[in-house]
Amino acid sequence: MSKQVIKTYCGKICEQEGLGKPKISVRNSTKTSWGLCYTHIDDSNTIRLNKGMLLHPKLLKKYCGVDLFDVLLHEVAHLKHSRHDKEFWDYHKQLLKKYSKLKKEFMREFTK
Repeated sequence: MSKQVIKTYCGKICEQEGLGKPKISVRNSTKTSWGLCYTHIDDSNTIRLNKGMLLHPKLLKKYCGVDLFDVLLHEVAHLKHSRHDKEFWDYHKQLLKKYSKLKKEFMREFTK
C-alpha cells in the first residue's frame, strides 16, 4: 500500500513538473542514504527509497526533522538538477512551497 501511495504522488508531481514518470524502487539499505535518483539519457529514470523510511515515517520526522514527502521531493528535484548546486536547492525549495498542500494529503494517506 505505502509503495503505491508513493508511486501515485510521485507520478502526479513529475507529470505536473514535466519530468516524465520515474520508476520507484524501495530497498533495504545498509547505507545511510534515504534516497537515490538515477537519471538516464533515455529518460528511464529511477528513484530509489530506503525501506526503513517507509516503515518508520514518524521516527524519521521525530529524530531527523524531515518527512518522507520531503525526501521524495528531494529525489524528484534530482530529475531536473543532478548536483546539489544552487539551482538544485532553489528548485527543491520551489517544490516544497508548491506542493505543501499535497504534502499534507500525502502524509495522511501514507500513514493510514
